Amino acid sequence: MTEGVNSSPIPIDFYDYDFENDSLLFNCKGLQYESSIDLGNIILDMDVDGRPMGFELLHVSRMFGVPKSAIKNFVKFGADISISEEVIEIKCTITVPLRNRKTEKIAVSQGINDINIPSAQIAMAY
Repeated sequence: MTEGVNSSPIPIDFYDYDFENDSLLFNCKGLQYESSIDLGNIILDMDVDGRPMGFELLHVSRMFGVPKSAIKNFVKFGADISISEEVIEIKCTITVPLRNRKTEKIAVSQGINDINIPSAQIAMAY
């Protein structure tokens, strides 16, 4: 991974919303899965080169404070992933339809970088 912010976000190729379990999965195709990191409400998937390749958001409607129906019909999604020597932080932004207009909601989750992932800043978008 390279340090610094990517000039353009990495495109997310696939997503799936599990309405019953209220979980939202995002993934980038073409990368080989290696491991996952549990950050509370977010599980970050890493590829064999130590790069983020996707993530799963748990209890999504509660995380963003919106009904499940709004999550199911989201318009736009983005994630900014910051990795330092000490901390991994993911800031998620979702745009959902609420009261006949598009509304942006933000949620942040973080955890300890206890597996020595190299420092980086990555943006992903769908």
